[in-house]
Amino acid sequence: MATTRKVKHSKPDVTIDLVAKAAGVSRATVSRVMNGTAKVSPERERAVKKAIAQYNFTPNATARRLAGGRSGLVALLMEESSEEFFLNPFWGLVVQGFSSTIADAGLHPLLLIRPKTGTDDSLFSTLRAGQVDGLAIFSWHRSIKTFEKLLDPKMAVVFGGDLGGSKKFPFVDVDNVKGGLLATRHLIDQGCKNIVTVTGDLKLQSARDRLEGFERAMSEAGRPLDDSVIIQ
Repeated sequence: MATTRKVKHSKPDVTIDLVAKAAGVSRATVSRVMNGTAKVSPERERAVKKAIAQYNFTPNATARRLAGGRSGLVALLMEESSEEFFLNPFWGLVVQGFSSTIADAGLHPLLLIRPKTGTDDSLFSTLRAGQVDGLAIFSWHRSIKTFEKLLDPKMAVVFGGDLGGSKKFPFVDVDNVKGGLLATRHLIDQGCKNIVTVTGDLKLQSARDRLEGFERAMSEAGRPLDDSVIIQ
């Protein structure tokens, strides 16, 4: 007499991709709903929560990162004084954008602030020890060669701006020369007579680029260029 035996089919692993497919949204949208890091339309939020409940999805991100030898930490490094960091609203926007983007990717943002006058490079020991998966640098006032010596060459690094012309690391920037040029031309076109520029820290490439744009526009208009119109 023939016998039959039931074959158990293993269920596929529940992943964020499966949840996203069931909800008809992207991975990033699922991450936003779970982390609460950004606004999502009510319809998409309901679809994601329904899919999460359907699959009983609970991501074990820590276990996955440990298995892959990764920490899930991505650091934002800035070399600024505490006064500059907390009083300049620009840095608040940088941190907000960085943190929300990293969290949307299911990773953990880490903020590192190094005083401009500091000499303690112990934080680079943490970076070299493999405790951070990636690094974004948005402010660096010293020689870029010094930075390259302190950092693990295998780490994923990106600069926020051209911080000295290093060819080893990618960077994201705006055209600061053109910005300085257009701003100065606008003042000239408005009939302004006494035009000066406040350069900021000329150790920064962005400050030098904006100064170049200012000088180019002033020269085009036949305006005098001397120390009286350039304030550092």
